[in-house]
Amino acid sequence: MRRRQFILGLAMLAKFGRASAQERVRCVGALITEPTDILETLLKPSGWIVGRNLKIEYRITRGDTDLSRAYARELLALQPDVLFAVTNTSMAALHHEHSNIPTVFVMVSDPVGMHYVQSFSRPGGNTTGFTPFEPTLGGKWVSLLKELAPNVEHIGIVYNPEPGNNSAAFRKSIDEVANKVGIKSIETPSGDSSDIDRLIRSLKDKPNSGLIFLPDAITGVRRFEMAALVAECRLPAIYPLPFFPGRVARSRRRSD
Repeated sequence: MRRRQFILGLAMLAKFGRASAQERVRCVGALITEPTDILETLLKPSGWIVGRNLKIEYRITRGDTDLSRAYARELLALQPDVLFAVTNTSMAALHHEHSNIPTVFVMVSDPVGMHYVQSFSRPGGNTTGFTPFEPTLGGKWVSLLKELAPNVEHIGIVYNPEPGNNSAAFRKSIDEVANKVGIKSIETPSGDSSDIDRLIRSLKDKPNSGLIFLPDAITGVRRFEMAALVAECRLPAIYPLPFFPGRVARSRRRSD
């Protein structure tokens, strides 16, 4: 995750009860994909010290949809002062429970379209956060893939197809640009996350194919494995974030 997104999200988190930092111990329920101590690091300058006036209940989901839902219920049962959600999967799991606990999210696609907030300027309700993803990025990733591999005619969109993993935010712009640049087919995974590998391998022997990875919890957690599979299949690929190995995969098939 980009440090800037974390800082902005946590700055908003720190505002909840900031004036009470020296009073009773406050609890943050954090539904995140991978272990990190950055919450403690970034909240400390605001006066929140773990073991003194702050307790953080972490639940590590590894991007798993069912586990995210189970952990969301666990955290809500603890009645923390604030909830912190990282990625669509985590936020969808918390949103599904209809909690009134103040919630801060980061790395969530289209929070307005997903009805997490009313608007960017006026979030409303008890939820706020930060997103680096604008829906028109989907079309820009198509254009970038065509620049990388001009012969590409078939695209596989890589994401977790399970509920809550928001591909719809990008699909409209992907389809619009794909129609303009000569893309003949767009394939997606179906069912559950196990279909991601099948999709990638299915394009290995399909001439002039390429991949676009959407922002997604489980592909982010599996980024090294995913990048290795892309390289094995020799497919050009566009990744959404710089923590993916290579970011823009420049391996090309011999037929390109």
